[in-house]
Amino acid sequence: MRLSHISSALSLLLLVALACILSPVQAVQQTLAGKIDWHKPHIGIPRHDLDSTFVTLPKGNEGYVTVTERNVVALLNPDDGEIVWRQMLEPEDRVVEFQVAGDGMWLVAQRPRE
Repeated sequence: MRLSHISSALSLLLLVALACILSPVQAVQQTLAGKIDWHKPHIGIPRHDLDSTFVTLPKGNEGYVTVTERNVVALLNPDDGEIVWRQMLEPEDRVVEFQVAGDGMWLVAQRPRE
């Protein structure tokens, strides 16, 4: 009788150990792979005091250059809105104006006086 208690106790211990080792598995369905992503890069809300500019660059990139409230300058693909490139500026630098010329861009930023 004592042997059956030990056997049932070991069985219970083994069952608990297996339950701890085997954890639930989370997966994405194959049909949703690449469609639902958990990380989406964002640039922020476009500033309305600066106009977005449509540009065609020599390397074949084209899109809208915009400046956002988060102080990001970005080129957005006109077809799907994806970010082609972006540059984060220092938080204290406020973009006053920007211009795209050829394969370059100039921008005027103002830093508050201390």
